[in-house]
Amino acid sequence: VSGLSTPLTVHTVLLLGAQLAIEANPRDAESHSQLGHNFASEDRHADAQRCFEAAVELSRGRDFAALVSLAEAQAAQRQHAAALVSLQAALELAPPPGPSAADERRAVRRREGLALLELERYEEAGLLFDALIDEEPGGMEDVEAWASLGVCMAALRQPEAALSCQKQVQRIRAASASVP
Repeated sequence: VSGLSTPLTVHTVLLLGAQLAIEANPRDAESHSQLGHNFASEDRHADAQRCFEAAVELSRGRDFAALVSLAEAQAAQRQHAAALVSLQAALELAPPPGPSAADERRAVRRREGLALLELERYEEAGLLFDALIDEEPGGMEDVEAWASLGVCMAALRQPEAALSCQKQVQRIRAASASVP
């Protein structure tokens, strides 16, 4: 584009494209979500939150991905109570059917647990992480769940349980390090 004092980056073009799409059709939830992702990639979380809120509103609260993205923007701004509400709304909907639906649900449940941790609701968080561990014991994905459960146990003044979780994290990491 001639006449610009600074060169356009790909990211700037994406931002402008999403903004133009919203101007052309302000009721397009997907354009709001795309603009939100563009803002989030620039760490403009308040702007991203506004876009994801618009996408959720336009979808009448039925867009799983928009709710999860809204929660991420809220958490990035330390709005953990609001993020928890958004995550729980997403979980009520469930991810769209497909081969990755179970993994997506598990990831959102993990984020829900982390929000509970941030809110110092350790007992609820501990129960959630324990349930995640029971769903898929021993897998590498469980490292975060085991570590988070250990934090909960320490906060609940259960040092033996916290130490047991820490040992499990070490076992999983050692096992994954020995796999070629």
